[in-house]
Amino acid sequence: MRRLTDNSEDRRSARLVLNARSLERLRPRLEDLLNRRGVADFVALDGDVSLQPGEARLEWRGGQSRRGRAEIAAAIAALFDPLDIQEMEALHERA
Repeated sequence: MRRLTDNSEDRRSARLVLNARSLERLRPRLEDLLNRRGVADFVALDGDVSLQPGEARLEWRGGQSRRGRAEIAAAIAALFDPLDIQEMEALHERA
């Protein structure tokens, strides 16, 4: 998502799709992150029951990327400190 948002000149909409139940729990944190990065105006959050907990799909004009739990955990580690990662794992396990 960082490359998409850093290189977007036209700010066309993108959609971050998560497991629907996981999104219910993570929405406030993700919205805060999108706001802090200044991309909340063009990155929408959506839930999809066909995705497994821990999976995500990012869709944008002309493409999409789907990631599993291990890939997402590595990306999160680059953004948050270890305490936050443990918190997110705990939220995921309760979903």
